[in-house]
Amino acid sequence: MQRKRSKHKQKGQLFIVAIVFMIGFIFIAQSIFFKYSQIENKEPFEAKDIELFENIVKVINETIKKTYNCDDAKDSFDKKMEKLKNSLLEEYGKMYLIEINYDLNCSNWLAVPPSPGPLNATIIITGKGRDVRGTFQFYHI
Repeated sequence: MQRKRSKHKQKGQLFIVAIVFMIGFIFIAQSIFFKYSQIENKEPFEAKDIELFENIVKVINETIKKTYNCDDAKDSFDKKMEKLKNSLLEEYGKMYLIEINYDLNCSNWLAVPPSPGPLNATIIITGKGRDVRGTFQFYHI
């Protein structure tokens, strides 16, 4: 009778050791797989500042193309640019520093490339230790 108890006791101890080993193996495997499945946050944010930059260029281009003539455009264009700057500051002000400098020259209103365009704009987006910048000529036509 004594022998049967010790056999059962050994089986129980072996079972506990096997369970502890399996749990340890599962935790090690899980930590290895988690390293490979983590989302890389760096790339989406880097892509976002380029996308934001392209969208600003697109909005400025659409604004000058939809403005009827330059004399009226000076005031309305300034107002539209001010509204654009305010909306960008409101939406992205915590993540990016956005600077838009522009010069509107009405004497070049109907110019076509390669002549100088009526609007020269410099756009600078600073964020996350990186700058995206560019200077563009926009044409009404």
